[in-house]
Amino acid sequence: MQNFATILAASAAIASASEPRQWKLKVSMEDYTTHYFENKVDHFNGHDNQTYKQRYWYNDKFFNKDTGPVFLYICGEWTCTPPDTQMFPMMVGAEHDALLVSLEHRYYGDSQPFEDWSVDNLEHLTSEQALADIAAFIDGQNEVLGRKADWIVIGGSYPGALSAWFKSQYPDHAVGAWSSSGVIHAIKDFKGFDLDIFMRADISSPDCSNAITQAVSFVER
Repeated sequence: MQNFATILAASAAIASASEPRQWKLKVSMEDYTTHYFENKVDHFNGHDNQTYKQRYWYNDKFFNKDTGPVFLYICGEWTCTPPDTQMFPMMVGAEHDALLVSLEHRYYGDSQPFEDWSVDNLEHLTSEQALADIAAFIDGQNEVLGRKADWIVIGGSYPGALSAWFKSQYPDHAVGAWSSSGVIHAIKDFKGFDLDIFMRADISSPDCSNAITQAVSFVER
């Protein structure tokens, strides 16, 4: 297998080429199958044995089971699906005999640790728990594969930050991180972000912006 630096260099050359790349292989959402992984609700409390079902998607159409890497697309703050508009990394993975996987973030879509979003239940909605989810998921999948595969974690924006943080915090779990627009430096008390949401919501309806203001005030008090 080519190393991660080689893969990235080739990918960058493709992305910057003046002529569109004609891909030999086609990655289709129809080739993914849906599965659920039993993950811990709290990875940092040894006395808490609660688990939840974390949804993921799996595409082994191009996978070399003996030597192929795993391209893991990390989903963020939305209901996840196999990557469609973010297909470029998956096409690169397909051309390198990779297993293509997408993992839904806890508390989104079908990956719900609890039946409701009470304040107490939201305690475990943190990036640290999300990173630990990924590590546990990789460990579990390596057992299924029967070997410690070369994992490349992929994401954009918040998941881009997760992919970069993951490589930093769990360096033995991934050979590389593909972070697109990764917001790795969090801004504390980022009022400009709240203001942008408020102004855009206000365009739709003052009732909408007022509801957001009340919700933020309730959380921050």
